[in-house]
Amino acid sequence: MEQVLTDTSAVHGTASSNTETNVSGVRTEKGVIECDFFVNCAGIWARELGKLCSPPVRVPIFPAEHFFLTYQKIDELEGKQLPNVRDYDSHIYFRTWNDSLLVGAFEPNARPWVNNPGGPGGGGWSEITEDHWLHFAPFISSAVRRVPVLKGAVHDHLLNTPDAFTPDGRWIMGETPEVGRYFVCAGMNGNSLQVGIKFIRSTKY
Repeated sequence: MEQVLTDTSAVHGTASSNTETNVSGVRTEKGVIECDFFVNCAGIWARELGKLCSPPVRVPIFPAEHFFLTYQKIDELEGKQLPNVRDYDSHIYFRTWNDSLLVGAFEPNARPWVNNPGGPGGGGWSEITEDHWLHFAPFISSAVRRVPVLKGAVHDHLLNTPDAFTPDGRWIMGETPEVGRYFVCAGMNGNSLQVGIKFIRSTKY
């Protein structure tokens, strides 16, 4: 998509100098598509997408590093489906991964995603350095204390992926103040499945 198109009209019942701006369509590489509503649900790209509008729509989202570690097969977990576990005190979570576990962390001081200075759309997810392992080491220790079966487990892959965070950690949902009929649904990280129905209900137009 290249641009969100808008139109400006006078607000009825007010002075002629007062106007409102609403979505009128989108311009893509295949041409213009007229529409009455636009929903920016672009995740880590929501901020950049907001800039492709006139006037620009401000979306306070920035991708930060999000680490998770997978383990090789753990015999005790073969064929088992376990519930997801969240340890808020240690800032870690667990979920079943094949016949093993995946351990992720939501650090209290997450680092900005810097692998792609040109924007969040590039690669770099598999570029794991010694610094990344040192950064994640305290969370591995916490995971072993919480789930002792991991003590003898073999690490498989450590991944560093960008995740969309907002300044206050809250989701961004609803119509924007800059442009009418332009909605944003972003900043949910991995919680989008939990709030899908709530979003639909809260944005009835």
